[in-house]
Amino acid sequence: MKITIDEVWNRLSGFSNGLTQEYLESVPHDRLFTVICKFYDGHIDVRGDEYIDEDDGTVFRCPDDTCFFLLIKELNDQIFNGGFNQYLFNCGKHAHLAHLALKIVCGEKHAEILDAVVQSFRSRAHLHDEVRAADDAKELLKRFSDTYDSLDFSEYDTAWYSLRDEREKLITNYARENLSRFTYINPNTEGNAPSALDVYFDDDEVLSMIYSSKPKWNSADQDGSRTRKIQYYLKNMNKYITAKNYIAADCVMHEGIFPHIRLWEMDDTDVFSKCLHRYVLVLTELHRPKQASALRSLLEEAEK
Repeated sequence: MKITIDEVWNRLSGFSNGLTQEYLESVPHDRLFTVICKFYDGHIDVRGDEYIDEDDGTVFRCPDDTCFFLLIKELNDQIFNGGFNQYLFNCGKHAHLAHLALKIVCGEKHAEILDAVVQSFRSRAHLHDEVRAADDAKELLKRFSDTYDSLDFSEYDTAWYSLRDEREKLITNYARENLSRFTYINPNTEGNAPSALDVYFDDDEVLSMIYSSKPKWNSADQDGSRTRKIQYYLKNMNKYITAKNYIAADCVMHEGIFPHIRLWEMDDTDVFSKCLHRYVLVLTELHRPKQASALRSLLEEAEK
């Protein structure tokens, strides 16, 4: 029986909607913040849940720990890309919530930097309004670039950059101390941690291996070259399994093996079958028992 990539994908995706404490405990310190943000980004409102005040009927937002992390990530990404000026232009409406998030997660020092920026910006906010009034994208970009002369937050940008290591440590410590607040259990998939279908694992070493992988393409021997390339990925996946770096092995499967198996229609090959058998172990070690069981059953059905 032939196992198609779609069958594998469907089996795995049906059991991939959870973020368990057991799984989070297995994530390395330097990836914990990223893993949590990747899982929730796009699925929740960074402003938190919406509530209505019973006394006067006004609507207010109440962010939680997960929102705090997304707000900090949004702030951090914008600053490192274009400074506080860019953050205020793109996401300034979240600044008051980001300030709260910083106070709770990173402490007063970080919150005070954002507060100083906002206070300095208040009297000059009209400059951003003038940018938004531009007739086209080209004019908007020009106007925005010009605002850096009048909205010079370089002092605060530098202060923010200088606290990077301290900030990352504070965020990681907060996550470790409050892991249960970041878990998500779907009743239909209880006990299952997320896969790369839900969370993209940043791993420079693995991605470098995938995008510069050998052997190079040989148009005269397409089938042979394709097989050797998948074998190359499998060899590296096995290397990460031996080193017990199961997250990296998972990344190889999703970023290297699956895409090329689909692209080259190599479902019915021995090398793909070997990859799937090894992937059962990876799923098991990453605390995804239901995915491991689903894939194991699919392989057993194919061998009958």
